Amino acid sequence: LAILAVVPIALLIYLRSDRRVRDLSLFVMGGLPFALLLAAYQWAVFGSPARTSIATTNPAFLSPGAFMGIFAAPTWEALFGITFSSYRGLFYLAPILLLGMFGAIEFSRTVERRKLLIAIAISFAFFLTVNASFNGWHGGYAIGPRYLIPTIPLIGLLLVNVSTPRLLFRVMAALSIALNLAVTAVDPQPPDRFKDPIGKYILPALVTGSALQNDPEVPVWIRNLYTGHTSTNRVAADEMLPFQRHAPGSPVSEWSSFNLGEIAFGPGALLSLAPLLAFWAGIAVMLTRWTTPSSRASAEEFPPSS
Repeated sequence: LAILAVVPIALLIYLRSDRRVRDLSLFVMGGLPFALLLAAYQWAVFGSPARTSIATTNPAFLSPGAFMGIFAAPTWEALFGITFSSYRGLFYLAPILLLGMFGAIEFSRTVERRKLLIAIAISFAFFLTVNASFNGWHGGYAIGPRYLIPTIPLIGLLLVNVSTPRLLFRVMAALSIALNLAVTAVDPQPPDRFKDPIGKYILPALVTGSALQNDPEVPVWIRNLYTGHTSTNRVAADEMLPFQRHAPGSPVSEWSSFNLGEIAFGPGALLSLAPLLAFWAGIAVMLTRWTTPSSRASAEEFPPSS
């Protein structure tokens, strides 16, 4: 899907460069070898560079009459689902990205940044449209909109030097970090039947050691077998579904997902996150010292060379 971003980036190079032919040639040459390798792989494995892997691996994923078997007109359900919903919403999982709109306003005030903003907007629109048109837009066992991941660094560019209230920025950043830490610590691949995987599975498991009880949306096997505060997913590397080859409670299933802290505190222990949080705290202290007025003054005494 990232090939969709080639067009607006090439357009941006053309509009901003004084040596358009040279710079566009360098841009194409930089990506061409990898594009050819990908095309060769697609041809060897699937019979054509333009054929999707889904078309040959699982006919159950195809929709009759859809373009390439998987694309149709975008739906409002999918658009809302991958942006703001608790199911797969990008801005629900990472609300800090919402502040990118303030960055977009700032970018629009200068000609050069306006060109960059246009390229970012076109790229985001491409990915959003394709994802909303895909018959598997939810991404299966996943968290957040997996097919919008390439847009995150694009939105991140808009967050650089964004002029927003400092408290708002810190709150949104802290909330985004907390949600993504919880998801990563517990299970980044919750079943797709969860319409609110964070509220009904991730956060309850992190706090209590189990998904919500007595909720019809929570499968019985999740409540009974995916237990613990962290690393609850017990699908081993050689299984498609949990416990197909390894029994519940076996070392293979218990250690099929883990973090390094669990080596010291045991599988699924909430305290296993303590080493990571301590490391982050140390980094925060270092950054705070580096950004004090005295350290900035020292940096100004030795400005970078031209």
